[in-house]
Amino acid sequence: MRSSKRAGPHARPPDLRWITCIFLAVAISADPPRTLSLLVWGDLHGDPSPKLFSWVDSLRREADSRHQPLLALDAGDSFFGSDLAFVTGGTSTAGILNLVKPDAITLGSNDFWWSRDRLDTLVASLETPVLTSNIVFDVTDKPYGGKSWSMWDFDGLRVGVIGVAHPDLQAADRPNKTYDLRTSDPTESVPTALDAMRPQKPNLVIVLSHAGKEADLALAQSAPELQLIVGSKDEAVSPAVQSGSTWIVRSATGSAQLTRVDLTLTDSGWSLTENVLAPPARLSVPKEWKPTFDSLAGILKSREDEVLDTLREAWPKTTREGKLGNFLADALRQGAQADIALWPGSDVRGGLPKGKVTVGQLWKALPSPQPVSVFELPGSDIVKLLFRQMSKPSDYLFLSGASCTPDSSKFGGSSLEVFVDQKPILPSEHYKIAIPESIRDHIYDLTGFSLESAAPVEVGRWDRDLIEEYARTNHFRTTLGRVPSMYGTVH
Repeated sequence: MRSSKRAGPHARPPDLRWITCIFLAVAISADPPRTLSLLVWGDLHGDPSPKLFSWVDSLRREADSRHQPLLALDAGDSFFGSDLAFVTGGTSTAGILNLVKPDAITLGSNDFWWSRDRLDTLVASLETPVLTSNIVFDVTDKPYGGKSWSMWDFDGLRVGVIGVAHPDLQAADRPNKTYDLRTSDPTESVPTALDAMRPQKPNLVIVLSHAGKEADLALAQSAPELQLIVGSKDEAVSPAVQSGSTWIVRSATGSAQLTRVDLTLTDSGWSLTENVLAPPARLSVPKEWKPTFDSLAGILKSREDEVLDTLREAWPKTTREGKLGNFLADALRQGAQADIALWPGSDVRGGLPKGKVTVGQLWKALPSPQPVSVFELPGSDIVKLLFRQMSKPSDYLFLSGASCTPDSSKFGGSSLEVFVDQKPILPSEHYKIAIPESIRDHIYDLTGFSLESAAPVEVGRWDRDLIEEYARTNHFRTTLGRVPSMYGTVH
C-alpha cells in the first residue's frame, strides 16, 4: 500500500502551468451556447411600471443563475406621455431605467416631443447603450444616441444588436427638434452598421427597431444577414413572421406586458418562439429600488393634490360652447401672448366637479401635454376660418379673444360678423392665433389652411403648463357668448 504524505512547508508547489493548460483546453473545446432569450418592451410613454421591471429583474437573475444568455431591450418611446414623466421632465423614466439597466434601448417619435435640450440631457444620463444607427449628427456623423450597435459575447456566442430609432424626425412640423441631425432609411443605416460589426464575427445579429412594421419588412428584404428584427411602434402585437432567413417580431407595448423571444440554433438556422407575458400578480419590488419608486409616487401625489380653485358649479364636458372649453382657450391665448386662441372640443376629455378642483382633476380633463404654436392670419382669412368652422365643422373649436354673430345671409339677414377683443375685425390687420399640437397636426381639416401657408411656430411651452399657470393667476374664470348657440354642435 502506498502511503500518503502531507506536503511540508518546503514541499515543491504544483506546476500551475499544467492547470492553466487544462482550463484553456476545456474552454477551447467547449461549444458556445446555442440559445438566446430576449425580454423586449416598448412604448412605455413615461410609465415605467414597478411590477414590469421587478419582473424583468427577476427573470434576469434566474437566467444568470442558469448561465443562460439573455438580453433585455427597450424598443423606444419610453420618456414622454405620463403625468409623472411630465412632472419630472422625463428624469423619472431615466432614473428607473438606470436601476433596471436594460442591455440596450432605441428612441421613438414621442421621445422627441421633449425639447432637444431636455432629450439630450435624458439620453446623456442613461447608463445603458442608446442605439440610433439611422439618426446621426450632421457634422460628425456620430449616432445621436452615442452608438449604432453593441456586441455581447456569451462564452463564444457573439450577439450584435443594431438600433433603429423612429426615422421621421425631420418632419416639417418639428424642424427645431432636429436642426442638427440627419436621418436615413434603415435600409441604408443598418448595412453600414453590419459592415462595422463584421470584423467581430457575430453569430447572431438583431435589429431593435422603432421604425414600424412596414419599414421592418423592407429592412428584412434588403439585409438577409439579419437573424431577427424586433420592435414596437404602438402597433398591435401579431405573430412572428419570417422573411427569407430573417424573423420579424412585433413586441408588446405599454407597461403591463413584455415579449419574450427564445432563439435556438439548429442545423437549418435559428428557430424562434415568442410569448407575450404579463408579470405575476404577486411580485415584490427589489428593496434597493423601493425608495426610488416611493419617492416618485410621493412627488406625483403632491402635485396632483394641489388645489387650484373652488367652483360654485360643475363644468361639464360639452360639444358646444361651455365654460371649460372657453377657459382652456383663454389660458392658451394669455400664455402664448396671442390675439386669438382655438381649443378643439375633442381635447376636452372630461369635466370639472363642483367644489375644490385639484391639479389632478384638471389633468383628467386634458389630453397628454402638447406643445403650443402660434401663427398669423389677416382678418379677412380669420373670417373665412370661422365661417368654415361654423358651417361644417369637423371638430368644435372653442374661441378666446374672438367672437362672432350668427350668419343669416341665406335668409336675407346679416352676414357673419367677427370681433377681436370686442372690436370689429380689420380685414388687412394681422392677428396671432394660438393652437395646441392637435390642431396643428390637422390644421387643414380644422381651419382650411395648410401647414405650409399657416406656418405655425412653436412657442416653446406646453399647453398644460400654460393652463395651470392661468388657473393659479386667474382662477377658474371665463365667459360665455362667444359663439351663437345655433353653432353649438359638430355636424
